[in-house]
Amino acid sequence: MSKLNSVLMESLFTLLLLVNFFSSSASAQDELGFVNCLTPLKGYNIALLEEIKFHGESSTPKFGVAMPGFKVQCHRGSLELLAGESVSFNEDGSVIALTVGSSTLLSQKQAELKVPAGAELRISPSGLVTEAYGINVSSVLIEEKTIAINKKVNFHESGDFSWGLLAKGPKTQFEYFGNTYTAKENERLYRTLSGNIFVEGMRSGLVGDWTLDQRFGNLKFSIDSNGEGEHQIFLLKGDPSMLKASIKKDLLRAINPMVKPFDLNPGSDAKIEFRGLKEVPNPEGEGTIFEPMLTSAKMMLVDGQLEIRIRNGDRLRFFPDSWTQSVGNFIKTVFQASLSFFILLITFVLALIGLKSFNSTVKNAKIDKRLKRNRGKSKADAYLLGPLLIFIVGIAVHWLILDYFRVGSFFDYMSFFFY
Repeated sequence: MSKLNSVLMESLFTLLLLVNFFSSSASAQDELGFVNCLTPLKGYNIALLEEIKFHGESSTPKFGVAMPGFKVQCHRGSLELLAGESVSFNEDGSVIALTVGSSTLLSQKQAELKVPAGAELRISPSGLVTEAYGINVSSVLIEEKTIAINKKVNFHESGDFSWGLLAKGPKTQFEYFGNTYTAKENERLYRTLSGNIFVEGMRSGLVGDWTLDQRFGNLKFSIDSNGEGEHQIFLLKGDPSMLKASIKKDLLRAINPMVKPFDLNPGSDAKIEFRGLKEVPNPEGEGTIFEPMLTSAKMMLVDGQLEIRIRNGDRLRFFPDSWTQSVGNFIKTVFQASLSFFILLITFVLALIGLKSFNSTVKNAKIDKRLKRNRGKSKADAYLLGPLLIFIVGIAVHWLILDYFRVGSFFDYMSFFFY
């Protein structure tokens, strides 16, 4: 029995040695194949660059072509650049863009990127990666959830993950505004500024035109998304005063953005803040002044209707417009945009006519002989102050006309159409 135990112990020991040997070999291969590189990317040997161009008269390179062996030292490890490819630099000498020459494991905040030879990187002035193209299947950690990305990835200037293409693999499901969505390969995954996840194929049911229950008023607005998870509410018509957010004329103009841009979380409601002004005592004297205000509210879908719950407890129900109503809304909005453009054009033409007439008057004006010595200065002051006055008056007249017709500026309409 003791002999059998001895044989078993020897066999087990041999097996452990083999496992340890192969795991050590694999680790060695990994260490040879990948370098864990943390920014900033600033240390390098300029002698291994050719065709160098410098920043002005300094000795700091602006552009160069990498020779074999050219590397950029990182906080830990280094990045080898692909020989024969160009590399560009900031004025402080840090790298702006490069092509990787050997497989590298690049770590940055929430992301671990497997960067093969030939992949392209762009670097922020602070030394953080902002774009990576041609990467292998990598990972990003968002809300304690590891998500596989591939090919392309972008980061904010702060180094935080912005968006990336989803990798092929097991189906990944996301919760979005109370609904479950199964993501597809190569769809863009965004991490919004508030930290929520958005995949380009997600739809919330919020986007569209909505009309307030007739018992409460004639308010109508449009909700739109910019394709990156950010939403905005645009006023189409009516008085939004029941939202406790509007006491100024320009907030009543059509196509006015009514809220701070917002995105949607996994829950079934969204937090929004309506823009407005409030009248407060003037701290510097008599009377009152207006201060910006934000009215907090929650928005949710209930039985196909949109319910907004305002901070003070009011609940407002909005009904979705039919497709015929939406078409009518669009035609009306196009007409309003055309009217706004016409107002802008007329104001601009009148300002040009006024400016031309003013310049002609100043040019032909006779200067008092007592001011003859300062004649040039007097006319110079007139040429400077006149156009400025015409510009201010033109803007004021333009806004007054927009207030009268209750339409937004032409550029507001362009922002709406291309949001």
